[in-house]
Amino acid sequence: MRHFIASGLWFLHDAPANRVAGTLHYSERGLHLKLLGSLRGGWSPKIDPYSLIYGVVSKNPYGEFVTLIDCFTKKNKLSSAGIGSELIYCNRGILGDKHLPLNHDEFEALNLRLSYLSDWFGRKGITSKFIPGEQFGLEIRYRKPEPARLLIDKEVVTVGLSASSSESSHKLILAEEAHLLVKPIPHFTADQIHSAYVRPLQNLLTFATDTPNAEEQVELRGERVSVGQFDLNRKYYLLFSPIFRLKRKKDRLVPNEMLFSFEETLEAGLNIFEKWFNFTRRHEAFCTVYFASLYAPARYLDERFLRLMSAFALLTTSLCEAPQRTVDFIKDLNNLASGRFADRDVRLLSHVIPTSGEVEMPFHLLRLLEEYRPLMSRIVGDDFVGFVRSISSTLSFLERRMEVGGSPTLQGDDLYYAFEKISSLVKIVILNELGFDGERITRFVERNILYVHLSAL
Repeated sequence: MRHFIASGLWFLHDAPANRVAGTLHYSERGLHLKLLGSLRGGWSPKIDPYSLIYGVVSKNPYGEFVTLIDCFTKKNKLSSAGIGSELIYCNRGILGDKHLPLNHDEFEALNLRLSYLSDWFGRKGITSKFIPGEQFGLEIRYRKPEPARLLIDKEVVTVGLSASSSESSHKLILAEEAHLLVKPIPHFTADQIHSAYVRPLQNLLTFATDTPNAEEQVELRGERVSVGQFDLNRKYYLLFSPIFRLKRKKDRLVPNEMLFSFEETLEAGLNIFEKWFNFTRRHEAFCTVYFASLYAPARYLDERFLRLMSAFALLTTSLCEAPQRTVDFIKDLNNLASGRFADRDVRLLSHVIPTSGEVEMPFHLLRLLEEYRPLMSRIVGDDFVGFVRSISSTLSFLERRMEVGGSPTLQGDDLYYAFEKISSLVKIVILNELGFDGERITRFVERNILYVHLSAL
């Protein structure tokens, strides 16, 4: 959503008569409301947060009614003449056709735009043809492609294009953008819609395109109202400060930069949205850690590697149950701790007592390397046991800064390439979980530009 500055009158939801002039700034720094005056009279050393602030603004393409949620005062000034100002930070906002109460849940549909959705969707309606001859000739046509509709439980996900054009005496601009429309949706608040639909769809595009996608626009469609001869849904736009923003968007993603396209999911006979939402439900902890590390990557490679291995352990834990030997091992550790320490002290040691997933991680890694040997041997080599041993030694060193048993640890470019090799294995496992057959998984992975690079090392 484009950044903007909107001026208007602002008031508390429970004090509509006290209206204060101010300006709302929506920028990379988030949502800031600058008031000429204060929503509360006088001055106090203790300032309570605002749960809800309403505003009416002018000259804004997204609507004139603003609802600001979960706000707090950052700065409050009061001059000797009694004229003051207030700077308020807002965690979230909704801009649209009407003010909304805090727990409003009457939305009927979600319209979502993501950074590389158009490239992933792959369909376009713009065609051009060069006309040969002495004079330059170019014929341009546009026919809107048919949207694609797939089911998620009771909701319909529609992937389609919207087109816009502008024309002057010497210039014609024709542009199209892909949208994801989810309808109908349950009675959820804006926050619940974001958690239940926006975030999983963003993660899907990030995985499928192998490139982090930003939320370009989150539009919620509310109750239907009569406008002239037509019945239309009220529109509301969700404002927030996202964790991830694209610094510079690529003009276009080509197939070898993506894992798979939307058309390839149809060719495979998969309802990718239903498959992805089921995968997200089964592996919620993994998705939280894995995609968080993509949207907010750690500054240092050591930390990035630790996060990836943590996500890998969570993924393999939810893929299969721990064997009895591991269950018994964890039980013995807990019994030993209880015999050596008081109950109060045992609770303090929970961070050093491993979980079954952490214990089984090296064995799962070795098993998955063997399962996908034709692909993984080309980037790891044939010594899978040695690779797993180096991963375990490196994890031990990074977590404790102590070398165990004299095993070598990965450093520098070796650590970086190990990180990318594990990342490739994670992608292969997810592709398999989504239902792609072995032949397609091999084709997707072998054309991927990063895998090609790792294979050439």
